[in-house]
Amino acid sequence: MNLKQIREMSDNICNYRVRIATLEAEVTHITSNITAANGASASGSIDKIVPQIADLRNELHNTEKRRAVAICSIPAETTEGSCLILHLRDKRSWKEIAFIMGGGNTEDGVRMMCNRYEW
Repeated sequence: MNLKQIREMSDNICNYRVRIATLEAEVTHITSNITAANGASASGSIDKIVPQIADLRNELHNTEKRRAVAICSIPAETTEGSCLILHLRDKRSWKEIAFIMGGGNTEDGVRMMCNRYEW
């Protein structure tokens, strides 16, 4: 596992959330515009969208779970692992992490070290 893979999971999570919100808005729009004349066609559209939302929610849940497990599996005993935990779990910036580490470490140096780290 590496930081790139965790970033890809984070990107997928964002994409799932956007897609779910879009589909839910579409369902809301359809249901608010149902009339007696076109109720059957609107119902058919909703019947197609609802399973897509359910599938996306399932994928979102699974990806969030995989991401959490990956972050928990980072070994804190190493310098790289400690930095990644500070960045991913504690939401610290690379600049803050470099300051915490001390020793003349720079923001870019810490970021590159973490980008290369595999566990």
